Amino acid sequence: MATTSAHLIAELAREAQLRQLGSIDSLDGKAANLVGFAGVVLGLIFTSSAATDHWNLGLTVGASVIALAIVVLLVALLPRRYKTNPNPVTLAARYMGQPPETTAEAVVESINRAILYNANIQRWKVRTLRLGAALVVLGLTIMSVSLTYTLATDDRAAPSPSGQSAR
Repeated sequence: MATTSAHLIAELAREAQLRQLGSIDSLDGKAANLVGFAGVVLGLIFTSSAATDHWNLGLTVGASVIALAIVVLLVALLPRRYKTNPNPVTLAARYMGQPPETTAEAVVESINRAILYNANIQRWKVRTLRLGAALVVLGLTIMSVSLTYTLATDDRAAPSPSGQSAR
């Protein structure tokens, strides 16, 4: 049987669809890793004596931003329905007696519809993942700056052994 343009396009469309679904899975993995990282950061900040002994507004804001990032990233991880067209049962029912070229064309159209449908979900996941990552970075920055500033100013204000303020 000679390979037709429709068959070649169907093969390429199927490969594109598999890459797209792999990319979506990869985005989910990245979001899950960021949730884990953000959770570890929150755990460390709440159990660190340096932070808990010098708790301030900056640490509260930074921890809140990281908690918000976790919520955003968890939303990105919510299960979604992805299309993996064509449906073999439907395809067999409608095209079993059709010429191979007609069936291949139907496969291409079906896969293309699925790719376009999944592309919207993929774009949404990318945006959500970027927002979550930016919030994690922002929260870490706020907490780091705040804790560093608090520790530096507390060290300067601490009395020296002779009872006078250190300079």
